[in-house]
Amino acid sequence: MNNTYYPKPEAIIFDWDGVLVESLDFIKQAFQFTLEKIQPIQEIDVNSMPSLSLRNYFPSVFGDKAKKAEDVFYDYIASQHLKVLAPTLGAGDLLRSLYDLQIPLCIISNKKGELLRKEVDYLSWTGYFRGIIGAGDCVKDKPSSVPVMHVLGPLGLAPSKSVWFIGDTSVDMECASQSGCFGVLMCEEKKYLNNKGIASDMVVFSCKDLKGKLINNKI
Repeated sequence: MNNTYYPKPEAIIFDWDGVLVESLDFIKQAFQFTLEKIQPIQEIDVNSMPSLSLRNYFPSVFGDKAKKAEDVFYDYIASQHLKVLAPTLGAGDLLRSLYDLQIPLCIISNKKGELLRKEVDYLSWTGYFRGIIGAGDCVKDKPSSVPVMHVLGPLGLAPSKSVWFIGDTSVDMECASQSGCFGVLMCEEKKYLNNKGIASDMVVFSCKDLKGKLINNKI
């Protein structure tokens, strides 16, 4: 993999949790709470929850109780998510810089769309983004390419390697690959070095690292 000599993007799509906000521990708490409230059909390690939308994941865990489990999970999230919401280090600075460069920015997350938009608004970031798509906003969620087509259409853009898709999980990189976008894996350096199993077009280790590559002519 070569991390140099890539053109600057026509648009950038961000994942949300674990990329622009520090929320993964809270999501695990919500999942643990749901497991305790709703009897799963199999033994589940709370750390094994993938970054799929609940409608794509919970049926395999809770069977015919999946809808009830989804309600419990999102009730827990909704009751506390704004209290614990915090940007990842350098995220605000990165978004301001990209916005000043007039690069269209979007979000595609597997968090419920209503909650996602509340979080973006709470951080006063809504104005940075040309599209904010969450779980349930399209007929299919990530890793399907449908949300990508949905968010790029109003910008007059089609998925291509000129559109960067930045995420922290295999689901994000699969979505980038399926849609033909340029997949950028954002991952702590130590974590990446210990597990290089996620295929991507580029790896960055932080928002600051990404800003350096995009803005300081290091790509």
